[in-house]
Amino acid sequence: MLSGPHFVFSFSNFVFNYEHRDYHVWRAVGAAPHERKQARQTRRKAAKRSFILIQNKLIFRSKVCKFMSLGNLGQLWIGNQIINIWNTDKVNSLMISTKRLALLCCILAVSACTHQNTHNTSYETPDFADWEKIDDFESKSPLKDWTMIDTFNQTQPKIDNPQVTQVRKDPHIDNHYLIKKPAADGVLGNRKALTFKKLPVAIGVGETYTFYGRVSVEAFPNNHVLGLSNMDPDGIIENDYNSLEPSLRITDRFDGNVNFQNDGTLAVRKGDWYERIINEKTQSYASPMQTNTWYEIWTVVNNSKLVDGGQKYDVYIRGGDEFPSQQKVYTGADFRMKRELPIAYIYATCNGGPVDTPYGNGGVRYDDFYMSAGTVLNTPSDLQ
Repeated sequence: MLSGPHFVFSFSNFVFNYEHRDYHVWRAVGAAPHERKQARQTRRKAAKRSFILIQNKLIFRSKVCKFMSLGNLGQLWIGNQIINIWNTDKVNSLMISTKRLALLCCILAVSACTHQNTHNTSYETPDFADWEKIDDFESKSPLKDWTMIDTFNQTQPKIDNPQVTQVRKDPHIDNHYLIKKPAADGVLGNRKALTFKKLPVAIGVGETYTFYGRVSVEAFPNNHVLGLSNMDPDGIIENDYNSLEPSLRITDRFDGNVNFQNDGTLAVRKGDWYERIINEKTQSYASPMQTNTWYEIWTVVNNSKLVDGGQKYDVYIRGGDEFPSQQKVYTGADFRMKRELPIAYIYATCNGGPVDTPYGNGGVRYDDFYMSAGTVLNTPSDLQ
């Protein structure tokens, strides 16, 4: 039995009941630690519902709709659709399944999107968007859930476990981050230094999720890839690069197989190889990533089947001199293998190259990995 005031939503042949509670969702900027924690818990609790009412705005997942109260009668506008809402404190409660709520949300969202400008590439995300933390490297044992293994170790003389994967403290601010290098400076020949962790939520086939992370290049020369995998740990270890699906590459190595000298520009997977990201303002390839500079990167992953236009991802970035504000830098990058399976692991790897022609052991820093259902292009509230 639902305990609070209720609304019954009538749309076509669907009737749903909704419990209204007074959720206060607010940005946690400048709040005390316990207040920030309370705000995060409130957001998570609220976002578990398919829709919630906040300050007379009805939120359908990531869609903000206008609601007007008219005593016992209300009206809801989504696009130009008007839905009557009756305040029914005395009605018997109706059990609601998540799937039926999601179906209603999809119907309403499609109705709204039908009337939107299809050329508008910006996205409006409500402040309470439910970012799920993957890792911020601030726990007492920050690497306990990560697997680190070197699957192609050609170091001479042989060094066991040569990769450098450590959590370090920023000397300037109270923050910890992950540093990843194929090996210590001067050690050559570690070809595949894998580091991976299970996601808090798997991305099912047909779902779209946004991944947020911060990245900083410590030094060139290097060769790094960060991505997501739909294989289990044994599959990741056995297939290394081919266990990846969406991926981001940072390197200045020479790719002999395509006769191309990389320059340190962030790259995505396209076709059988990689392509540099695009600065849409200049209509040219972006500049190489600046060292010792933090970039925010949003990767919108479409894990639908190929026949439905999936196995693709888009990339947005903010940071450095080139991107002072968020900018979309690639549309329609390709999954590497296109297996059409649930994605369950985040995965970083790097390659120092062969001993005789090394790529280099320059490091890349990673921090603040988050994920959220749908296309969500704000910064996680924990970081604001």
